[in-house]
Amino acid sequence: GWLERLKEVVYAADDLFDEFATEASQKEVMGGSKFTKEVKTFFSGSNQIAFAFSISHKAKKIREALDNVVSDARQFNFLPHSCEERRVARKNKLETHSFVGAEEIIGRDADKKA
Repeated sequence: GWLERLKEVVYAADDLFDEFATEASQKEVMGGSKFTKEVKTFFSGSNQIAFAFSISHKAKKIREALDNVVSDARQFNFLPHSCEERRVARKNKLETHSFVGAEEIIGRDADKKA
């Protein structure tokens, strides 16, 4: 179901963050001068351009998968509504009592204060 797919997308996002953190840690640990670091980085398996492309591609796939999960959840009304949507829905429900809020009374100042 959609909840299982959401779990998979969250795990994929977590893996992506781990990959990014690992790359940042490796770059930080690499010793030498700035030029040496740049040469090592360029010729290593972790070429920054390729890495950025890979990360952005994976992030795009995660975003698309998340959009699909949200779409399915909305289709079946599994997502909570916003506060405004709930307020409007409550207001539009049939009145089953005689209580009327003071903001709904027009022109009867004495009744508003009571």
